[in-house]
This record gives sequence, structure tokens and C-alpha cells, in this order.
Amino acid sequence: LLAGTGVWWALGRTAPPRSPLLERAAYYASIGQRDDNERAIVLYRQRLQEAPDDRAAQVGLSRVLSARACLFAGDAADLERAQALADRVITVDPRDAGAHAALAYSFDCRGRIDDALREYERAVALDGDADASRASAAYLYERRGRLADALAANLAVRDPSRVPFLGIQIATNPDLLGYAAAAEARYRESFQLYPDNVFSNLAWPSFLMRHGRDAEARAALAEARSRGTDHTSLQLLAAELAQLAGDRDAAREAVSRAIAFRPRASFPRTVAWWREEVRPPATTLRAQAESLRAGMRNGSEPLDGLDAALLLDAAGDRDAALAALMDAVDAGYRDSAYLRASPLFAPMREAPGFAAILARVDRAVARERDLVRTRGLERQAGITAPAAP
Repeated sequence: LLAGTGVWWALGRTAPPRSPLLERAAYYASIGQRDDNERAIVLYRQRLQEAPDDRAAQVGLSRVLSARACLFAGDAADLERAQALADRVITVDPRDAGAHAALAYSFDCRGRIDDALREYERAVALDGDADASRASAAYLYERRGRLADALAANLAVRDPSRVPFLGIQIATNPDLLGYAAAAEARYRESFQLYPDNVFSNLAWPSFLMRHGRDAEARAALAEARSRGTDHTSLQLLAAELAQLAGDRDAAREAVSRAIAFRPRASFPRTVAWWREEVRPPATTLRAQAESLRAGMRNGSEPLDGLDAALLLDAAGDRDAALAALMDAVDAGYRDSAYLRASPLFAPMREAPGFAAILARVDRAVARERDLVRTRGLERQAGITAPAAP
């Protein structure tokens, strides 16, 4: 449920700051929290007031505006401004790797995966040391179902210190490939080492729920929420775990908080509608689902297919819901463990066509696992436990 969050810890590198304003802006931007991101925006804007052509400030402001829209309830205007700033730098210097990375991030936050991937790859081609862009590309390879490419790109990061939460990404790759034990060790370590990072706090309890360890997942989520970090996806996970425990009131409250975090996001509203007996008209639900499916045909996030499937199921069209879910798989969705575990898909799991969807995911993952073995990536990644069949 990380759709639309982007990869905040994997932003492109820029030229070293050359002014106190830039230094402080870069410092606050690197923390990655809402208030600090706002401080960075103010400082970058102040720098551009005194030096309108400062490319490092333009690229930096582009990134933090995208982060505001992606992570902190910003809006489309932030992303338009972020894209314009990056484009402006690229027009002056087409070989500025940081500007291409910033442009990629603005696309990433829109769910324009293919456009974002092209720009991240361009940034890496221009700067072989652009580890953050390499890791961002790896994240999008995974979203497209290219699990072997994702693992290879993550392992190719030259300096892991430039990508502080690389461990989460590397954990996700073997997790989706079926190496649950190897993934668990990495998720657990990240959860212990980075208590202030929302993505570490999300990844571990999510892993536990997806693998049927609900009691452990609830305990881990409670610990994560006690750490003072919060996010739409954490609230949605809380809603799912509450639903699994039969606590409808807690589930409803968590969904409401998720919507408050990202009022413009589609998925939290969809989950709310799916849960309630009183829903918008079926025509409204179908129209929203069709919009999401059209976006997928134009290269958007495969998770939009899950969103569309829930909308169509809420509209009473189970066959169309399964078709939307198959769209997601065809676009690269590979998390069959989530589809098997999430209460959101429990009604669909009763349909005969659901097994065919899971089988298609499993076949695609098996092909990727063969590629991992052929390319020797198991040894490089330190994966020793056998994968699931």
C-alpha cells in the first residue's frame, strides 16, 4: 500500500550546496519529516530569491515540493511546479543528473511509472555514482514486476550510505521472489535500526500480516505507532488488521485517519466505501474504477488495479473486479501473499476466477526467480534459504 508515496529516501544527488541557505535546506530535506520538509521549502525559496538561477536550489526545491505532494498532503500544483523547476535546469544543462532525478520524482509521485523510470535511468547513465537514482529505478522495476532487475539494481548500489533505507528495498525483492526467511531478517533489522522512519515502521508489520502472523503484526504496528511516525499506509494497515480481528469500529476509525492524511488519494476513500453498507451509486464507483484502469493503460501504478477491483466489487460487479485485478498483474503486480491475506480481498477469494489470478502471479514470480538464479543474484544477495515453490 505504498502507492503514491514515492521513494523519499532515494532522491537524486545534486551538486554540493554553496551557500548557508542551501546547506540548511539540504539538511532539513534529508530528514524526511513533514515539518522539516516545509522548512526546506522555505529555505530553498529564500535562496532562489537571492539567486534565481541557482540550479542546486531549483533541483532541491523541485524534490521537496514533490515530497510534499507525495507524502504530506500536498497537491497537483506542487507537482507541476516541481516538474517545471526540473525541466528548467535540464533545458540549461541536459546532463544534470540531479535534475533528471528530480524530474523522475515528480513523475513518480503522479504514478507515471514509465516516465519516472526513464528519467531515473537517465540520471544513472549521466552519473555512475547516482546511487539514489539507481535505487529509485530498482523500486520501479519491482513495481513493474521486473524482480530480478530490481534486485540487481539494488545490489549495484556502490555506496549504501547514500540510500539509508536500501535494506527495505532489498528485503522486498526476496520477499516477493519467495525467499521469506531472507526477507524477514532484513525487515526486522530495519525496524530495529530506524525507529523514526515511517517506511521501516510500515514494512515489518506489513510483512507479518501478509504471511498470516496477525498477532505479531498487531504488536509490531502498535510499537510502530508509539514511535511518533504516521502515514496513510500505516493507518490502512491498522484498518486491515482491525478488520481481521473483527473490530469494525477500530477499522472505521483507522480508515478515517488515512483519509485525513491524504484527502485527495483514491485508495483510502475506496477502502472506506468498500467497508460501508451505504455507498455512492454503482455508476460513480464504476466511473472511478474505469478512470484508474485507463490510467494503468497509460503507464500508471499497477496498484491502481487493486483500487479499481475494490471499487467494482463494491459496485456489485465481481467479474469486472477480477478483470481489474488481472490488469494489475499484467502491469507488474506480484504480491500474491497480500492478495491471499488481506481482508479487503476476502470476498473475491471466493470467486472461481481468483485462483487463476494467483496462479498467473506465481508463474510470473517463478520466471523471475529463475532469472535471479541464472544471474547469480542469490549468492550476491546472501539468499541461502530455499524459495517457496
